[in-house]
Amino acid sequence: EADACVIFNWRMFVPRLVNAMRFHMPNAAFAEKRVLYQDPIGAYGTSVFDFSAQEAPIPIIKHFGYAYQRELRMTWIPTEQVAHLDPVIVTAGSLKGFGTLLEL
Repeated sequence: EADACVIFNWRMFVPRLVNAMRFHMPNAAFAEKRVLYQDPIGAYGTSVFDFSAQEAPIPIIKHFGYAYQRELRMTWIPTEQVAHLDPVIVTAGSLKGFGTLLEL
């Protein structure tokens, strides 16, 4: 069980999150991709989860059983090599108008 933040208007949320992250990682490269949902077994009985062929540096293929999630993934990649990344706590303001917090 876990709490969840559900964003129902990502077009409003993404710019706010990107602006908030500039404070923490000002020189990082930002990437976003919609997740692709596929049947894990291809037509010939082989796995379709081949992440080596993806253009984005983040996994964007998930089992089609999760298609209801309609997920958008975002990542910030340091432009210079770093030995250790600390967790980042981002404050991006209220979720009012584009999201809600579900507490379990």
